Amino acid sequence: HTIRCIRCRIPALSNQLCDYLRILPVILALAVVIQFLGLLYRIRVNHNQEDALILKISAKVKPVMTCRLEDYEYKKAQLDAVMEEIEKLCRKIPESEQMLAIKGIGVITVAGFLAEVGDVRRFESPRQIQKLAGLSLRENSSGKHKGQTTISKRGRSNLRAVLFNAAIPLIATNPEFKSLHEYYTTRANNPLKKKQSVIAISCKLIRVFYAILANGVTYDAQKMLSDIHRQPQAA
Repeated sequence: HTIRCIRCRIPALSNQLCDYLRILPVILALAVVIQFLGLLYRIRVNHNQEDALILKISAKVKPVMTCRLEDYEYKKAQLDAVMEEIEKLCRKIPESEQMLAIKGIGVITVAGFLAEVGDVRRFESPRQIQKLAGLSLRENSSGKHKGQTTISKRGRSNLRAVLFNAAIPLIATNPEFKSLHEYYTTRANNPLKKKQSVIAISCKLIRVFYAILANGVTYDAQKMLSDIHRQPQAA
């Protein structure tokens, strides 16, 4: 039930973020107008005409800007409320604490993963979740031509986006995942391109989450580092 509740909140959160993107450019544009009005006031080519122009434009701009700022504050309050509820729901899942203990993993990632995957115990292995996310590998071949190996992208695009958006900050801020990324991209045998490495990190994150949620294990940074010298799956 908790996971279903989280899943219902994710689209609402996305809508709030979209509202942010629509409102912020308007606020910035209004700020430019105000700066322009100040410039006109300083130039003062014709004192009476410029003052009249400024008063006329200000009378039209001020109500619009006030409305937009109020709308912005309202949307921000809604977003804060949604985020607070999502965090409360996540905290009700005992294993979520272990997921959040991973440096670079936040509530959005945990909530998004749980909302898209549901109960991981219904999957026999992490590979099934990898397939669900459209991260299974396939070879683009035709006849005797052997094509490039790519991900299938057959699955839940939202889950794939959650994993990608989590992998990039992990590479930047988490020492273990950063080391893993460096290993993938610099190893002597079959080094990966950066984007391929991000895919491999995403798959690794699936395995970590699966172990925490299905088996109740504690995240072990040292074990992550010990896995570096194993032959990773090509991405």
